[in-house]
Amino acid sequence: MKNKKGFTLIEMMTVLAIIGILTSIVIVSLDKVRSQSRDKKRVGDIKSLQLALENYYNRNSHYPNTLNDLVAPGILPALPVDPSTNSTSSYLYTLVKKYSVAKGGYGSCNYYHLAIPMENNMAEYLDSDADVDSKNGTVAEGGYFTCTSAGILGSDSSNCSSASATSHCYDVMSKY
Repeated sequence: MKNKKGFTLIEMMTVLAIIGILTSIVIVSLDKVRSQSRDKKRVGDIKSLQLALENYYNRNSHYPNTLNDLVAPGILPALPVDPSTNSTSSYLYTLVKKYSVAKGGYGSCNYYHLAIPMENNMAEYLDSDADVDSKNGTVAEGGYFTCTSAGILGSDSSNCSSASATSHCYDVMSKY
């Protein structure tokens, strides 16, 4: 009787299949963690931009016309770059005016609306953002309207410019 040492082909194939399945599970999990990490960076960038905008307001008594104006006076060394697109244009900014029934119309363009499309529906952030529609506006007390041609659709089920089932919009408003 021969004493065979080693593994059969079926045993090897079974082990390789299990390793393949485990590898795919790990890769899918890592992709989700990476996209959440990118979203957390976006929220952090928005908070940095908010601080820079308030600093600009304190110095000039008005908000800048564009985010690029924050770099010129030395408030920010550079605009943040979106981690997916490597572009500064993913961060959306517009000056807005507020509708007031008591004042009988619109105020001046002394508010801002700032937003970024997110990859994930992260309730910890989206439940506490502004959810303002400065693109279409509402003629109701406290409704905001864009002062430029490009408003922001800040609902959580949008990509900040149109309704979307796969994107989410994190948006904030000025403090003043």
